[in-house]
Amino acid sequence: MTIRHDRDRIPQYDLLISARCSCERLAGYLAARSDIDHYDNERRREKDETVTMPEAEMLEVKQIFTEYGLTSEQSEPLVKALAAKPDAWITL
Repeated sequence: MTIRHDRDRIPQYDLLISARCSCERLAGYLAARSDIDHYDNERRREKDETVTMPEAEMLEVKQIFTEYGLTSEQSEPLVKALAAKPDAWITL
């Protein structure tokens, strides 16, 4: 068995390893950037919908609360409170 030392390494391997690491970093950056862009687009869409069709958005929020087990009567004040605070409404 032959033991290889750092001085015996082939320079092309170093270049290959470096290129692979750079590609992995770039892929990670692009994935994160894509997630951020998607979140921003969804938030912008929700903001537009709360302005252009508030009744439909209020119904959507009511349905979310219903999935958590609240009745329509219980969720009504919560929906109205959220509608009065646009940033909280959009975030939900």
